[in-house]
Amino acid sequence: MSDITQRPVIMLGCQRSGTTYLAKVLGLHENGFFWSEATVFRYMVLFFWNYIRDRGSFRQPRFMEVLHMLKAPRGMPIDAQGEKILASFERTLLGYFNDGRLEAWADKGQKREFLQALSYDTMTLGASEVAYWGDKYPEYVFQIPELVDLFPEARFVFVIRNPYAVAESLVRHLNPRDRVAGGMRFTLQDCWDQWFDWNRVWIENHELIPAENRFVIRYEEFLLDTGRVMGDLSAFMDVDLTASPGIRGELKAIQPHNLDKWKKTDVYEQLRHMPVAPDQVKVFDYYGGL
Repeated sequence: MSDITQRPVIMLGCQRSGTTYLAKVLGLHENGFFWSEATVFRYMVLFFWNYIRDRGSFRQPRFMEVLHMLKAPRGMPIDAQGEKILASFERTLLGYFNDGRLEAWADKGQKREFLQALSYDTMTLGASEVAYWGDKYPEYVFQIPELVDLFPEARFVFVIRNPYAVAESLVRHLNPRDRVAGGMRFTLQDCWDQWFDWNRVWIENHELIPAENRFVIRYEEFLLDTGRVMGDLSAFMDVDLTASPGIRGELKAIQPHNLDKWKKTDVYEQLRHMPVAPDQVKVFDYYGGL
């Protein structure tokens, strides 16, 4: 199994921290297969990694449950990205059945090898040339121990953003919801607390990841000093990201002045007076210049 097969790039962080835009940038590389909430890793953990305990359970994997989840992620209609992932997942599994690899993995109890190959082949769509591959999903922050266990060599990109900007954005995007939890409403305090709660999970678990396999991006620094951050990220990923015409073109459109948009909203005064405990300042070190 090739090194790249075992080394996905996993992007995570609190919602509304900039992960979607950064995933878009990484997805523009001509030989980069980087997705935005394909959630394949999530299902590898939920339905396979924690379920396959012995030879018997290996022969009864919950393929159909994963197929159902890929067809309708979080209750929403499947989009173009989902169609590609779903078709690739089905094609990959059929190939494993037909060429005997699935049987061999089951006989040897090689669940890690199976799931690593299944993730890689599904998400790279069978491409012959791959510079990097991976997925962004904020909630991966809650699966760090399992993801490190499944992919010991995975590279994690954690994105963190000004808590005031995140809270303001969460208020706008979480209210109202037209899905299952449509009756729930998120107050500004709820959104403020989410920033601390989610980022605390990263603080509590990040050392499970070897230091050389984790990279933290402060979203403000990315917008204000794009060249340096992209250079550091390129070194971390062992790929010259800015050599990609698609990525270079996207980076030219960055507008750093959007950083302070939250200060022009109707919740500005409330945000300015949100209580911050001394231990929170010490832990997150994210209040200089705010």
